[in-house]
Amino acid sequence: MMHPICQNIRLMISHPLSILRTCDITGLERYRLTDWSWFDRYYNKLGSEAYWAFTNKVYSTIDGLQLGHKYNLMNISDGNKELFVKIACEYIIDHGGADVCGVEFSNDWKFLLKTK
Repeated sequence: MMHPICQNIRLMISHPLSILRTCDITGLERYRLTDWSWFDRYYNKLGSEAYWAFTNKVYSTIDGLQLGHKYNLMNISDGNKELFVKIACEYIIDHGGADVCGVEFSNDWKFLLKTK
């Protein structure tokens, strides 16, 4: 009988795309804030008024979270998820980080949590 690790390697070699699928970031964490290049893209796409209106809406949503509650990010329309996540990251940074403001993403990035 083949060792389970060898079976997995053999399966991955015979199906190389399975390796990519296990390594791809498919959740909302792929939208996390890693740089500021997104800002110009969205600001130019939406225009000043719409961009700031959306930003204010995100900030208000987060400000409205009560201790111990969570906001379901899966309820956001697909077209708005990336920008919402980036602005939520910006909110957390602007408010001193997750340890200070008590707002963080769940491990699976499906929720924003108010922890303090």
